[in-house]
Amino acid sequence: MAMPGYLSTESLRETINSECRQYNKWLYFWLSFYIVLDALLVVAYVSIKKLDTQHALLVGIFCTTLGLFGIFIHAMTGYPLKGASIKDLARFFNIFTMPLVPFRKALPSGTVPDERLVAEAEAAIVERAETEQFARHWLNRMPAVVVLGGFGFVAWLVYHIPVLGIINFVAGMVISQTQFYTQPAVALRAVEGLEAEGAPEPAGQAEA
Repeated sequence: MAMPGYLSTESLRETINSECRQYNKWLYFWLSFYIVLDALLVVAYVSIKKLDTQHALLVGIFCTTLGLFGIFIHAMTGYPLKGASIKDLARFFNIFTMPLVPFRKALPSGTVPDERLVAEAEAAIVERAETEQFARHWLNRMPAVVVLGGFGFVAWLVYHIPVLGIINFVAGMVISQTQFYTQPAVALRAVEGLEAEGAPEPAGQAEA
């Protein structure tokens, strides 16, 4: 993926600000969604005494809890592909650390940043774009398919309620695919736009 060395300073600021805003919206929406849904299912499980309904709710609670946990290891955090050091493993679960935030603070509007800071910000945007590109890979859809399919199979095999398994799978896939398609892509669009315009890569990177 090409280095966006042709972004103006103002475009750089706007890309970083937009990316941070979109990521925060996406992150907090889905965290809130899973927490609220999980709480509602737990309340319903405790309140309703019908056994078949409790089985259905129990499967839903497990799937929703896994969905909430999935946010913490989601590809959008960018950390699963980093190194295996203790520091990286600690960052792996820190979904609230957005790598572009430091540059958002270091590039306030109306200032002229030095070239080193601009180069670092550009590199961070490229890294973020690669993260977003990876997050959209079809392999990142597979965990939801496997987990939901597994719980559907359990509902059929253990509880003997095939309809429950089908409903759980379909509902879960709708939620997971909505989450997938609403992922932020500001940095990815910025870099792809520059590549489409024919911005050349730096010589060292082109040779690599």
